[in-house]
Amino acid sequence: MTHGADAATPAKIPFSGWKDVALRVKNQVAKDRVGLLAAGVAFYGLLALFPAITAVIAIFGLLIAFYSASKGTASLIQGLNVAYSEDESRGFIRWLLVTFALTLMLIAGVICGLTATLAIPTILAFVDMGSAVAMLVNAALWLGLISLTIVGLSVLYRFAPSRDTPEWQWTSVGAVVGCLVWITASASFAFFVSKFSYYNQSFGALAGVVVLLMWFWISAYIIIMGAELNAELEAQTRADTTVGGDKAIGTQDAEKPDHPGVEADT
Repeated sequence: MTHGADAATPAKIPFSGWKDVALRVKNQVAKDRVGLLAAGVAFYGLLALFPAITAVIAIFGLLIAFYSASKGTASLIQGLNVAYSEDESRGFIRWLLVTFALTLMLIAGVICGLTATLAIPTILAFVDMGSAVAMLVNAALWLGLISLTIVGLSVLYRFAPSRDTPEWQWTSVGAVVGCLVWITASASFAFFVSKFSYYNQSFGALAGVVVLLMWFWISAYIIIMGAELNAELEAQTRADTTVGGDKAIGTQDAEKPDHPGVEADT
């Protein structure tokens, strides 16, 4: 029995193959220093937040916010390249266009998230629609947010790394797992912050900034970990995981599928 060396999709990888993938993800997270990469993303994300507040009253603030956000996206792209074992080989203009496009996507996602969690519930509070309808609307909003997050992560894993584009099915697993882990981690972190006064006691007036920075770090860590999972799934099969016609191993212009991490049983 093979460990998934001939798997055409992640769903066809057997349990033994998933065990191989899990062990390699654990090793790669440590080897690629995902915590350090996530710290860089969190730092630039925090820098982007406060200029964004001033953007309400000044175009200059908007430009600064977008520049800071693009720096955070660039750090995230670097982290995803590390997760996929790729070196940045795109020209500067192409890299810049990809960075700006992904930055706009992430900003749009944040706006949608804030609208769904803050603006829409505030508006609905003034509408008498009954508890059952209100519950259905809230459930629909959260399902929409989860779906949007999964799609956004899939797009990020597909286009951010400097490599031949992977098929959607090879980016969706890390996106789904990343989304679920992110929701769980965010809820757990929010519970910890609300129930314990560690940050207030340790950082005083800066507690809010530190909490936000920690949440950015957790989020970036999970995103890069999702990329590690996708990368090791691609390394688990000898099938072509990139778009286009079937290509032989070594010709896919992608490090992981070109160097499988599993040996087929004979």
